[in-house]
Amino acid sequence: MYCCGSTNGWLVYIDNRYNMHLYNPFSGVKFQLPSATTLVPPNPNYRGFSKYYVKKAIVSSDPTTSGSETLVLVIYSGECPRLAFCRLGDNAWTSIESPTRTRSHQDAIFYKGQFYALYSPGAVAICDIGPFHVRLVEIVSSLTSEGPSIKEYLVESAGELYLVSRTCWNFPRKSVLKALMVQLLNLKYLS
Repeated sequence: MYCCGSTNGWLVYIDNRYNMHLYNPFSGVKFQLPSATTLVPPNPNYRGFSKYYVKKAIVSSDPTTSGSETLVLVIYSGECPRLAFCRLGDNAWTSIESPTRTRSHQDAIFYKGQFYALYSPGAVAICDIGPFHVRLVEIVSSLTSEGPSIKEYLVESAGELYLVSRTCWNFPRKSVLKALMVQLLNLKYLS
């Protein structure tokens, strides 16, 4: 098994047959998610599928209280990571197409009722998932410069959303932290 995400005590994991589950280890409650094999590959010739195909999974809410309103968002694939989501009870994942196919999704978070996705080069988008539409709406761009040793994350703290950028020197057997930058994302104009 491979755990690809956790949110508020709920784990998202993939078993060796590519079945995906939402599981709470404290209560023992488990929900079936669509198989990882229903995720659309980045191109028709893609051959990199494994249980590690899903890089990260984020859960919107507690499925025991929200039921079919619970959404799970995943970042998946190899060369240019993409986004997909499902509702509890769905049979397949629904891809979220980027306006530009060259966007590589790095991180995502569920914050104040919406999914936010971070992609390179340095921008944040809201994943607008409605009953009849799905789209990415870019809200912040040109946040940082990109580079092979820069990793970025979206983090919630004290009710605010932050972008954390970590720059490392990479050596053959270890990485050494070079710089850490924390930036508040001012989203008040969206309210």
